Amino acid sequence: MNPALAARHSEAPPRHRQLPAPAIHIRPAPPERRPRCIVFDFDGTLSLLRAGWADIMIPQMLDELLPLPGTTETADELEPTIREAILNHNGRPTVYQMMFLADQVRQRGGVPQSAEAYTAEFVRRLTLQSETRCEAIRSGAGRPDDYLVPGARQLLEAFRDRGVPMTLASGTEEIAVRRESALLQIDEFFEGRIHGPSDENPHAFSKLAVMERLKAEHGLRGEELAGIGDGAVEIESLKSLGGLAVGIASDERHRSGALEGWKVPRLLSAGADAVVGDYRDLESLLAWLGW
Repeated sequence: MNPALAARHSEAPPRHRQLPAPAIHIRPAPPERRPRCIVFDFDGTLSLLRAGWADIMIPQMLDELLPLPGTTETADELEPTIREAILNHNGRPTVYQMMFLADQVRQRGGVPQSAEAYTAEFVRRLTLQSETRCEAIRSGAGRPDDYLVPGARQLLEAFRDRGVPMTLASGTEEIAVRRESALLQIDEFFEGRIHGPSDENPHAFSKLAVMERLKAEHGLRGEELAGIGDGAVEIESLKSLGGLAVGIASDERHRSGALEGWKVPRLLSAGADAVVGDYRDLESLLAWLGW
C-alpha cells in the first residue's frame, strides 16, 4: 500500500455504522482514529480446529476430583463449578486452568500431580480430536475454511488490503499455533507475528506483554490498538491499554453466526466494545471500525 493511501486509511472515520443483530455493541461513538494494529486470539476467534476443548477439559477434571474423600458433590453438581473456573481462565495458557485443578485436588484431600502433568494429559486428549480435523485438511476431505470462524479469511484479507499489521497472541502453545495457522493457510497474514506460551516456560507468556510491545513499537495511541478475541483475558488486556476490543462469541459447533450464550456475559464484563457471532457481515464490521 502506498503511503498516501495508508494515511487516508488512518484518518478519523467519517461515520459509524451500527452492527446488525445478533451483534451487541456497547460503544456509542466511533473511535477517534482507525485501528493501526490488530491483535487476534486464535482458538475460537479464527480457528475451529480445537472447538469443543471445554468438553474435554471438564471430564478430565471430574475424573480427578470425584473419587477424592473431600468431594461431596455429584458430577452434575460439580460440573458448573469446574466450567465457571476454566472459562474464567479462557485466553491464558492452559497451565493456569490446571493449577486450579491441582489446587482443588489438594483441597479435597488428594495428592495432586503437577499442573504441567495435567496440562500434558489435556493436550494429549485434545490432540486426538484436533488431529482428526487436521488430517481431514491434509487429505483433502475438508477445506481449511471449514475449520475457520465464518468470514475470518475475508476479514484478514480486508485488514491486509488496508495495510493494517496483524498479530496472533494465543494461550495455546506457540509451536501448535504456528503449525495450525499454516495448515489453515492464514499464517501469511501475520508475517511471523505469532506468539504463544512455550512448553518449557508457559508462565512467562502473557497477551498483555505482547500488546504492550506492539503499542511501544508502533507508537500507538488508545484505540489505534484494536483486538478481537473470545476470552476475557485479551479483552481486559486491550482495555487496560485503552485499546478497542471486539469480542467474538462464535457458535463453534454449528458455525451458525448466532451468539454463544455463555461467552457473551464474560466478554461484556471484561469490557468488550462490541460482541459479534462471526465475521460474515464484513462490510458492517469494517464500517463499525471506521472504514
